[in-house]
Amino acid sequence: MQGLRGAINTTGFEHFNYQKNLAYFHSRDYPREFPGARGFGVISVTPKTQLNAFLQQASQDRQQAFTLKQLSTSQDPLFIVKYIEPEQPNIESLGLDIGSEPNRRRAALSSAVANAAVLTAPITLVQADSKINHGFLLLLPIYDTRNMANVTPAELLGWVYAPLLINDILKTITEQQSNLKLTIRDISPTANIPFFTSASHNSRNEQVIFEKSHTIENIIEVYGRQWAVQLTPSKQWFSTLHLPNPQQVFFITLSVTVLLIIVLHMFLRYITRSMDSVRQKISLSSFIENSSECLIGVDSAFTVLNWNQSAAIIFNLQKSVSEKQPIINYLSDSISTDVLIAYFKKVARGERVNNIQFSHLAHGDTEARSLVLTITPLLKDNLFLGASFTINDVSELKALQTQLQQHNTELKTNVDENTIEIEQANLFQQNILNSSKVVVIATDPTGVITFFSKGAEQQLRYNAEEILGKNLTRLMTGVAQTNNDLPLDTKKTDPTLPIDDKSNNLIKYIEQQLQLQQHPSFTCRLKQKYGDYKQVSLHVSAMKDRNLGTTRYVFVVEDLTEKNALQKQLNLTTAAVEYSHNILLWLTSDGVIVRSNPYANNALGYCDNDIINKHINNLLASYTEQSWIDTKLKLLHSQPHGFKCQLVTAQKEILPVNISAGLINSDNTEYIFIEAQQLTSREQINRSLGLLGSPKLSTKPRISATTDTQSNLTIMAASQLRHKKNVVTKKPSASKATLTSQTEAAPKNKTAAQANTLETFCDKHHIDFAKALTRLSDNKIIYIKALELLINDLSEYAAIDTLKTKDVAGLKLMFHTLKSAAATLGFNTLAQFANQQENIIKADTILNKNVMIEQLTQQTSSVLPIAHNLLQLLQNKLPPKEPILQTGSAPKVTDECLATFQILSEEVHTFNMNASNTLAKVSPTLNAIAPEQYLALESEMKILNFHQAEIILKALHPLLLEHMNR
Repeated sequence: MQGLRGAINTTGFEHFNYQKNLAYFHSRDYPREFPGARGFGVISVTPKTQLNAFLQQASQDRQQAFTLKQLSTSQDPLFIVKYIEPEQPNIESLGLDIGSEPNRRRAALSSAVANAAVLTAPITLVQADSKINHGFLLLLPIYDTRNMANVTPAELLGWVYAPLLINDILKTITEQQSNLKLTIRDISPTANIPFFTSASHNSRNEQVIFEKSHTIENIIEVYGRQWAVQLTPSKQWFSTLHLPNPQQVFFITLSVTVLLIIVLHMFLRYITRSMDSVRQKISLSSFIENSSECLIGVDSAFTVLNWNQSAAIIFNLQKSVSEKQPIINYLSDSISTDVLIAYFKKVARGERVNNIQFSHLAHGDTEARSLVLTITPLLKDNLFLGASFTINDVSELKALQTQLQQHNTELKTNVDENTIEIEQANLFQQNILNSSKVVVIATDPTGVITFFSKGAEQQLRYNAEEILGKNLTRLMTGVAQTNNDLPLDTKKTDPTLPIDDKSNNLIKYIEQQLQLQQHPSFTCRLKQKYGDYKQVSLHVSAMKDRNLGTTRYVFVVEDLTEKNALQKQLNLTTAAVEYSHNILLWLTSDGVIVRSNPYANNALGYCDNDIINKHINNLLASYTEQSWIDTKLKLLHSQPHGFKCQLVTAQKEILPVNISAGLINSDNTEYIFIEAQQLTSREQINRSLGLLGSPKLSTKPRISATTDTQSNLTIMAASQLRHKKNVVTKKPSASKATLTSQTEAAPKNKTAAQANTLETFCDKHHIDFAKALTRLSDNKIIYIKALELLINDLSEYAAIDTLKTKDVAGLKLMFHTLKSAAATLGFNTLAQFANQQENIIKADTILNKNVMIEQLTQQTSSVLPIAHNLLQLLQNKLPPKEPILQTGSAPKVTDECLATFQILSEEVHTFNMNASNTLAKVSPTLNAIAPEQYLALESEMKILNFHQAEIILKALHPLLLEHMNR
């Protein structure tokens, strides 16, 4: 390939033609020089714009038609095989655009970038299409040599390439080594592609058995590709190595090893015994010489034979003097001779004499030593040979005993004194707790009350005598974890869960929380003496003993009655501010804005915090001549009505408002609270809907607060805001009023009877319908839709086969969903059942899935008919729908109708559940104007798909304006 590229560079790429390529091919002996290569060719880079000229030039070059061939969708530029020799075996590749196939194109570009020979991934050659993934293209780029010396990159003209077949290249190797299995895989950078495996038969066509356990693999890099080469030998290949018999080698090696182990063991045993004997003698001698005890050896006549250093010091024994001296001479000063002779007789009979206590004044000492003597006979074949006298100096021990007795006496005196101090301290602490109003309750580890403070008596109205000895859990109900003080990671993994009021479960829960934090807290209701309950927060501390562990729990009780009331008031106030549809601003006395509500940010065109720290002058119209001081005085003096002015939005638009203010003092700092009510005109209504120029709008739109069915507090706040706003709505037109009067002409006594029947039904089946309706902003349509969804869920849960397919996680999610839906709709008994089952799953105890499914089926079977009957009662109680006007009798679109349509659009945009009620007000008009779109809108509203409903409303608005202008 280098030679062919050199020939091309010599003549020039544009001058290298078919004849020159053929002449160069005939000058080389390719089969001998390059075995395995199917030929060599030239690829030309051809832009699409020059394709026709290229094909024409190629046809003229070889005096015959030159056809373009492609494997897939072509890309620009094209990489076309211009020459290939030998041509007949490779005729399929002539004119082929290798750039139309990803693997070939990727390799060609890699070769051009690296300016080196690059091999493609395994491909199927078009001239050998029966051998799938057995072929390769080896590509070497050709650049314009005239620009190689310039600074600018040289122009890529094409490639010299050679199509290769791996079977042809490795044919000689596999034939010579038929007992070895060769497997090659291309592993990088493309997927793992095996492209060559040698034959499993030898030259005699015999089946070869390969030993896969001896397979070796090596990764090599070949022209930019990584190949994994595996080599697996066969049993026939091992036989050609003439290796020695493995069994024979094994047994010989084993025999030699065993013999060496036996010889080595015997030698080491001999050495060990000799060393043990020497070590024993040395140890005994060292022990005797260095022992703190006095050791004296005597013969059968009780004359001294040997002694150690300690004996020499105490009895002043000397080598030349003391040997063969009777031992009685050294002991008779401390022990009487008759007693010693009696001891010697017992020892001579082979008896041991222990613990002979005596005092002895050693040579050079001023005080006598306390000694203890033990005489041990030495016998051999029941023949008395001598005795060993062991004398222990216990003088220091006696002194320590005396000191210990003195210390014990002192310790007893100190304990008595400390006991009195502790009793006084306990009495002092008791007096502090009794004089304090703090509620403190102490229990033992099982929850039995052991202390009840005076504050607890005052708050809970019990006497300490009445409550001591009772279990604290009997006074508790509604126990739930409070995670306000939990660590951050605990909040993520341990959500707030109800806690069983049983004492063992409560104590277990407290122990778990004490492992996570030092002072856990949880809320509950404590029963007072006369039956009423008080909402409290319990702060728990554990008193522990180093040996006994937890000895008692201390509960500090915090009354949450006032705190909950303040929190509720704060939440209501916060909700009123967040959902207010007036511009609310808080300013310093200098006019710098320190806070704003979301509606102010939206109305004035600012992001969340962009308006903060801006001066109020930036929001007032530029033509205002008053300074901030004058404006502030005017605002404070214009209470309660305020005055009209104009604000400038971030988009430089003028916003007419009625502005009022109030003065707030916080932490000795004066703030000014400003409320600006927007004065909405007809043009602004159209602008909010995206269309200008309707002169007939005059009604101010009402903007409802978003309703969240999962938060009663948000619903209450939004409802208060909705009723607080003064909404001026025009009376309906005559035609609409007539329709309303016709559709609502139901007997009063029938309505009262239905209400009574519904109330009786809910009381009978313990359904808290009134409270559930309050959660949904008294919207019965939403309640009916939610009840229909609950009925669908219950019908699905009634199928036992479906429930058995659910795993534990699926059951937990199902019970959680059922609990939320039942509690929202007032089915409290069903909600409690679902909550109980969910807690059982969360407790990680051994679950009986079949029993749990059976209980659920029983519950759903009993609740399902009740839900159906309740749905029927509610549907009967709904007022009849207004008759839908036909298209020919469509009423004229009034300002009131367009304003109501704007309210509907805003409620749908904010996912307000009141949108269903608002839709009913404009349904006759919408159905008359666009029946199909109205039916689609009604369908999307029923399934609460507000996103799609908003799209339909935007399409209906131009139609309303069109009918309004007629």
